[in-house]
Amino acid sequence: MKNIIKTLSGAQPGQIIYFVAITFVVLLGFGGLAIDGGRLYNDRRITQGTADTVAFTGALVIGQYILDDPKNLTQAIEDLAIDAALDRALENGGFVEYDPLVDIANQPKSATINISGPYQDDGVYYLVEVELRSEIPPTFIQLVYDGPLVNTGRAVAKARPRQNLAYGYTIFGVDAHGCNAVDIGGTSDTVVEGGGIFSNSDACANNCKSIVVGGNIDVYVDGDFSGVGCYEINGGSTTLDPIPTTGATPYDQVAIPEPVCDKDVYNFFGGTKPMPDFGNAYNNVHDVVYLDPGRYDEIKIVGGDVFLRTGLYCIGSGGLNMSTGASLQGENVSLYFHSGGDMKLTGGYVDLSAPTEELIDDDDNNWQGMLVYMVDSGEIDVGGNGEMYYTGTVMALEPPWNAGPKCDFNGGAGTNGFGVQLICWSVRYTGGADSYLSYSPPDNYYYPATIDLIE
Repeated sequence: MKNIIKTLSGAQPGQIIYFVAITFVVLLGFGGLAIDGGRLYNDRRITQGTADTVAFTGALVIGQYILDDPKNLTQAIEDLAIDAALDRALENGGFVEYDPLVDIANQPKSATINISGPYQDDGVYYLVEVELRSEIPPTFIQLVYDGPLVNTGRAVAKARPRQNLAYGYTIFGVDAHGCNAVDIGGTSDTVVEGGGIFSNSDACANNCKSIVVGGNIDVYVDGDFSGVGCYEINGGSTTLDPIPTTGATPYDQVAIPEPVCDKDVYNFFGGTKPMPDFGNAYNNVHDVVYLDPGRYDEIKIVGGDVFLRTGLYCIGSGGLNMSTGASLQGENVSLYFHSGGDMKLTGGYVDLSAPTEELIDDDDNNWQGMLVYMVDSGEIDVGGNGEMYYTGTVMALEPPWNAGPKCDFNGGAGTNGFGVQLICWSVRYTGGADSYLSYSPPDNYYYPATIDLIE
């Protein structure tokens, strides 16, 4: 310090002014850097936050307006999503749509929005990509830097519209490597309407195929009939229309939650209702019994008529079993099997339909359209010579699509009316009478729309 004072005291007056001027410019530069740096940081925060919000807004419109076919992003919906995103960009940060015909220097706040899809590796979904560019005028920093101060923000949102499970297939065999993931047989016509048949198995070895069709049967599929592996026809006089396509790309499927069974369930048809524990329920010959929704260790129907009242049924290790000569009827019911319980309805009259309105558990899961949901459990064995009518989604597997239960539907010689979507680890469908699987998306379970910010 003494040396500096001595130097200054010995300097000429003009030298002191020159030194002070340089020092002032340096200090001003540092001050400008601090001020403009703070402005740049704050603008960066606003720009990125706006990009996130804009991407989410566009994705939200896609999720709200695609209601039926998740693959059908119309131009009108796409325009609506982009317009909503641009409105949000303008409102939150003053950004306007980027114009490629205008010099970028004349667009200090620009937004580029792109919607792509549909993609199908995790359910059907779309991506909304947002790029924002923000240029702010410099203040003091221009004394040492004459370029623009520019921030960019990027965000990507994933919009998965409301959709049925299994990509809209009527029959879907989930097993990725097993034999006979889809097995169709019998002695009569089998008609699949409203959706196709898909086997996710890549099996293609001797005596181990992805799709197996056998017997004197004619199979008519109104839709895609395909598998990842090979198909095989075993004996008899068999007609396939169309012939299955092999070498398909395997599908992944969004995992869905499990029902909450130990708390109240909101039932659209009758308000909020409890889920009491009823233990075991038995019905003997000639009895007429009405069962209430709730928790059951076992439901066993030896004879007589059983009517299930509207609601959610959580069925444990004893499962649901019905003998020949009995009947089981239930409208607007959802059956959830857990803890190893089977569903064996091998005779008699059956008429079951899934909820057509909201059925919401304590975790806000809506089970509308879900007729049977089986996890960590046994098998579904449905058959016999009686009349059978089922409406809704039948899903038997252990989330997220691990090894799970098998489904065996045997129509026998009775009347079969299956308005179902069958999603099982493996599906075996046979019949001695003409049978129709008529898949109607509105009657089945819909996975709700989800929006995720992924970048």
